[in-house]
Amino acid sequence: MASANNMQNPLAINLRRQTRALLDTIPKTSPHYAALRDVTTTRQLLASLSSVLAGPAFTKTVASLFRPLLVDLCARWLESSTTYTEEQLFALCYLVEVHEELFP
Repeated sequence: MASANNMQNPLAINLRRQTRALLDTIPKTSPHYAALRDVTTTRQLLASLSSVLAGPAFTKTVASLFRPLLVDLCARWLESSTTYTEEQLFALCYLVEVHEELFP
């Protein structure tokens, strides 16, 4: 079990373990499952996690498993070439309500 300090430290997160836990909750037929399973770099993983975070069905799970990375995952939405989607705005509203550290 992770210590409380590790739950706030993005450098202490075990990305492989957390990704496996997330994959256990995503249907194998989902495009998110394939995208997460097939990543080869950390950059690709974080981009995929950011995309999954925007999906209403997975927002809460990704936020719980990758809490130390929430600011980074949300910031990646700003880097994308697409405009904000309704899903991203829904996810952001939920996240700001539950994770006050995102508000500033």
